[in-house]
Amino acid sequence: MDGNRRFAKNRGLEVRHGHAEGADALEQTLDWCLKLGVKTVTVYAFSTENFSRDKVSEVDPIMSLSTEKFQKFASNSDIVKKHGIAVRVYGRLDLLPPPVKHAASLAAKMTATNSNAILNICMPYTSREEILYAVRTIVRGVEDGILDSDDISQEVLEKCFWTGGNSDSISGSGDVDILLRTSGEVRLSDFMLWQASNACQIKFLNVYWPDFTFWHMLPSLIQYQMSYSQVSQARNQHQKHLNYLFSSRNNDKNFCCTGAGYEEGLVVDAQVKRVMRFLDAVRKERDADAIKYCP
Repeated sequence: MDGNRRFAKNRGLEVRHGHAEGADALEQTLDWCLKLGVKTVTVYAFSTENFSRDKVSEVDPIMSLSTEKFQKFASNSDIVKKHGIAVRVYGRLDLLPPPVKHAASLAAKMTATNSNAILNICMPYTSREEILYAVRTIVRGVEDGILDSDDISQEVLEKCFWTGGNSDSISGSGDVDILLRTSGEVRLSDFMLWQASNACQIKFLNVYWPDFTFWHMLPSLIQYQMSYSQVSQARNQHQKHLNYLFSSRNNDKNFCCTGAGYEEGLVVDAQVKRVMRFLDAVRKERDADAIKYCP
């Protein structure tokens, strides 16, 4: 959601007014997405590297605005109630000022039972830190004897990301379908690099985020619909190269019934159960981390 500062500068406003306009644009865009049936929206709200910006004129106003918005979500704002949104905040919450992380945790806690849609807010976040978090989680699982080294796969790694799925029926991650960046910058700036690598439609739009409208979003949606068959084919081909242990084992009810095949089936069953226990523990830890700063 880039371009808030330049939007404000072009109108002779203080930077904080640009970020306030950007926050309003987020709610409007979220409403459009959910009306169209998009169940998961993930936004890059603040990079860890943004802490290097001017504290008084920019960082502090962003933190105050974030606190206000999180408190609004926590009180079941109109848009949260209207669409049944579960709000998740991912990133280095420990780096945020106490009022912000308290409000972020409260928003996650108060919307946790909502099951119609998900708003992932990445703040403060970088994709490199998310991947590092997943790697460390898996290493800890192996060191603690919960996971075997042979259990490690791309599938398992992806499920250990901050955005790597949730304990409810709605997927919070997986492949990103469409990634939009506003402001005319042609770079991802360390946002969801892994998730956007598989047949993702990436668009760089020459419009500041507060000026973003439905008419800027519509062409990307139409193009995605037109190319959906190719996207599905590319992703299916990609999956063939991964170790999709859970789905392949669970869907094959006649797998390995007798003889050596039966023994192999027992080994696979044990692996599936071991990995599922590990991932369940990861989800519970992630859910606990999301609300641990509740006041």
